[in-house]
Amino acid sequence: MTLREEFEPVLISPDGLEPDAASCAASWNRETSSDERLEAMIALVDEWLAECTKSSRINKRVPSSFGLKNICSRWHGKNGWGPKILNGPFLMACHRRGYRMEAQPPRFVGKIQRNDANAWISISHWPDDGSRRPGTFTKENRV
Repeated sequence: MTLREEFEPVLISPDGLEPDAASCAASWNRETSSDERLEAMIALVDEWLAECTKSSRINKRVPSSFGLKNICSRWHGKNGWGPKILNGPFLMACHRRGYRMEAQPPRFVGKIQRNDANAWISISHWPDDGSRRPGTFTKENRV
């Protein structure tokens, strides 16, 4: 099964959580990354999520999927930089781990000339990425 076959029915694209089937299909049609590259990003997120705490409710008091995927990337990197992780693969990993998610109201992003596809997820704690959003511990200090 391809990633598109797995995630398009639940409206998750490489861009994120889509509002409808048409925008999800359009996002998949635009995507140039291979399933292997997207799976590599999903694996990085999955490693990070293993250190996170799932909440019983969708948490709107923490960063969106876009902010959390940046925290995840920095956690895997050094000096505030990490591997590129797209919003969609972040949400794909969350979906596989059973996190609940809710689309944020879309906002037009001029740089990409379309609406974003960010979501809130059911997360309460995550590892420290050494940046402005503190977590509970760093990758290097985990047990």
